[in-house]
Amino acid sequence: MPPIEATMNYERTLQEAGLTSSESKVYLSLLRKGSLTKTPLVKESQISPSKVYEVINKLIVKGLVSEVMQDGIRHFTAASPLKIKEYLQRKKQEIVRAEEDVNSIISDLLRTLQNSQNDFLSQKFLIIIS
Repeated sequence: MPPIEATMNYERTLQEAGLTSSESKVYLSLLRKGSLTKTPLVKESQISPSKVYEVINKLIVKGLVSEVMQDGIRHFTAASPLKIKEYLQRKKQEIVRAEEDVNSIISDLLRTLQNSQNDFLSQKFLIIIS
């Protein structure tokens, strides 16, 4: 197990990559311990038992955790750390698409701003003249 300083650094790096604090703790716990069920995962990650399934589901959506049912018990496993890079690539693509969408409406937004400023100035001018 890496020293506590390294683990804290890993958590911070994962948070900078877009994971929450709880997601980082759960992912790293699963990575260190392998497949875990809810109770050992709560103990290892030190997150609230009431939050564990919510956190797991978010990590599954991000492609960073998988779930297997064995004898009616849910077992969770961390995906390869290379999946974090894939997750970041998806986020990067989403940002590029969002930027393109904003670029397509920016001139309309600027025009709306200009019109509202002109309306405000003309109303202010009318009040001063009156």
